[in-house]
Amino acid sequence: PTGSKYKEATPYDNAKVQRALYYGWGGEENIFKNKNEGIVTTSLILDRIYSGGDSGKNLPKYDKLWDLVVNGESLNSD
Repeated sequence: PTGSKYKEATPYDNAKVQRALYYGWGGEENIFKNKNEGIVTTSLILDRIYSGGDSGKNLPKYDKLWDLVVNGESLNSD
């Protein structure tokens, strides 16, 4: 509304976001069996990537998903 220019977000250009969505809840290589745990943990990982959030680190598969986000293989974004 102020006329300020902004750059449109391109979240899928971020390799960590791609891996979080690939291995997180609903992704092709989803590591979760429990829907609620998967949604919450994936959301908290994305929060960590985007805004440095640090909550949820005590969740059962948080460390596993974070390791895949940081060290997982590069994905073909096509």
